Amino acid sequence: MANNLDAVFDDLPKLLDPDQVADLLGRSKAAVYGWLRNGTIPGYKLGSGWVIVAADLKEYIRAGANKAAGGGEEQEEL
Repeated sequence: MANNLDAVFDDLPKLLDPDQVADLLGRSKAAVYGWLRNGTIPGYKLGSGWVIVAADLKEYIRAGANKAAGGGEEQEEL
């Protein structure tokens, strides 16, 4: 899993905006903004916009990866 996830992020810039995250995750921009506001995904509010550090998002996704039965806590779905 780690190599596949790394490959997804390899060609991305170090800093992402919510539109790029929405495209990456196949979700709506409204969903991404909601996740940022409630802290579901890591991001930084700068002025009127948001910045997401790609490495932080990758690690967040990695931490929420499916685990073997009995292998961990349930994570909030994206």
